[in-house]
Amino acid sequence: DIDSATEVILLMEEMQWDETVELADESDANEELFLVDTVARNRVTLVNGQIQPTLSFETNSWMRFRIINAGWEGESMDLSIPGCEMQLLAKDGIYLRDVPRSISAAHIFLGGRADVLVQCQSTGSYTMLNRESNTVMNLQVASTSNSL
Repeated sequence: DIDSATEVILLMEEMQWDETVELADESDANEELFLVDTVARNRVTLVNGQIQPTLSFETNSWMRFRIINAGWEGESMDLSIPGCEMQLLAKDGIYLRDVPRSISAAHIFLGGRADVLVQCQSTGSYTMLNRESNTVMNLQVASTSNSL
């Protein structure tokens, strides 16, 4: 399963601002989405430079998320995907002795990395959440196409 997993690199950074409304008003991005994500604590998690991007894949297929916590101040990340299976493979590029290890959340320190296998068995929309249960990323899972 590990060798056949589709690899996705996720460069994540949590950013914090004191002037949320001013930043949102100056943004060309979807201002409403930006405000919803940041108003609670004036924080937003960027994923590959985007706010709450969507990743699409098929049911019962394994995705290998190579997650990098590019933050330089603040707290470590705890990332979960309710409704999907998560398996930890490696931390900071070093494979675990007992791979894969079933986890409910990936804990990644500042400047740290984690390799996580993810599989969702049902079609639908899922969300990657941080420790405050705020959406970090959206996952859109479609049924596996069967060709005869």
